Amino acid sequence: MDKDRKLLAFGTGACMTAVAAFGLARLRSYPPHEDEVLALFVGRDSLGGMLDTVLTERGGAPLHYLLAWVVVHVGGGLDALRLVSLVCALAAIPLISALAGRLVGNTRALAATVLACASWVFLFHALFGRMYALFLLTASASFLALVSRRWGWWALATLAVLATHPYGVLLLVGQLAYLLHARMRAAFPWACLVAAGALPLSYAYAVLAGRYAGDDGPKSTGEYVREAAGDLSSGYLPVLAGVVVLAAVGFVRVRGLGRVLVACAGAAAFAALGLATFTAASPESRHLIFVLPFVAALVAAGLPRASRSAVPLVAALIVFELAWAVHRTPELFQGGSPASERARRHAAAWLARTARPDDVLHGFHPVFLAAWERDDSFPHRVVPRADAKLALAELESAPPGRGVWIVEGEVAASDVDTRRFGSLTVVRSRGATGSAARYLDLAETVLAGGDLETVREARRRYERDSRAPRSNRSTASR
Repeated sequence: MDKDRKLLAFGTGACMTAVAAFGLARLRSYPPHEDEVLALFVGRDSLGGMLDTVLTERGGAPLHYLLAWVVVHVGGGLDALRLVSLVCALAAIPLISALAGRLVGNTRALAATVLACASWVFLFHALFGRMYALFLLTASASFLALVSRRWGWWALATLAVLATHPYGVLLLVGQLAYLLHARMRAAFPWACLVAAGALPLSYAYAVLAGRYAGDDGPKSTGEYVREAAGDLSSGYLPVLAGVVVLAAVGFVRVRGLGRVLVACAGAAAFAALGLATFTAASPESRHLIFVLPFVAALVAAGLPRASRSAVPLVAALIVFELAWAVHRTPELFQGGSPASERARRHAAAWLARTARPDDVLHGFHPVFLAAWERDDSFPHRVVPRADAKLALAELESAPPGRGVWIVEGEVAASDVDTRRFGSLTVVRSRGATGSAARYLDLAETVLAGGDLETVREARRRYERDSRAPRSNRSTASR
């Protein structure tokens, strides 16, 4: 093993050690998030029930939900789910290092690896219990297998990418463009296998797309580019401008098929951002985490050739990346409010003691997760907070029991009982609501001045569906 390879191996190990230490120290710092609770609540179901929910009702990333299902059924909770993300992020580091080594050489690859690990998009998603660290891991594995021409591993990793996130489709399109340019005929049978394996996932992603078809228009493509570039490096404008210059120089320095691969991966990312201008899709920087190894490699390739200039510049970039991460998500470093955490804990303890099996929970609130972690029998019927279609479907699946809401601040409503815990108020109906209409009436009263968008949309859907049979009967009688 030559000197540069030894240095890269040592630096990669140091990055893994530093990220592991940071992750374990800050695992509980970021307050529990609704999306993490969602994955765990869906994971409470049987394997078949979970897959049915993900593939036919919610749409989305079955591989992520499968991991959440495993976490739940081995007795884990939020900490275990976040540990899964941390393990995925750690496993991605040597893949990023190896991929960068293929593109820009071992010495520059070390700088690329350090820069990737210091970015906000990496650090945050290493500790967030969603699919983005898994997306980075599978995408990096796919790209590395592609450049290594290990077609069996490439097919397997690419199918994992597609099962992890819908944006894996764009990654695949970019890779196919690379294969066509390079005229790698040996990859053709494997590409057909990937396409065939992806077909079952297409329905799930069509379901997911249908849920957001009515969303409001997104930001401009320029805003997306700036946000994504900042989160992949540092969002301070002067620093970001310097990063762009370094990346441009680095792109010129990358030669041969490496430049083609970078261009194809970048085109996939820009396609996602460009489509946002014409569709209801709203990509965020996390959706483009698969290009992080390429961004870091280009910046590293653009560094001055002299070590006495390159090393201080890398150190400065790392400082600005970490500063941006602190600015972007201060809770990740400082922790959440102790008062908020105490309120969640006390509310959860009270709910766990007083819950009834027929309770219907509003949204995947972290308080409900904390209550379930105290008592396995805690109710698991949830009316989604952010999806009117799914909310109405849940209400109409069976007569709803007592409604349970968690609200910030005071609540003034009749026919409910309230209990205050710090800034949180737990609200429960005094009896079973019994119907979708009654539940929606009560929810609109409880949430007055707050989270009403989904409730009102669910009501509009309910009223429209309720009128449809009468309209059909009138047509038939005529």
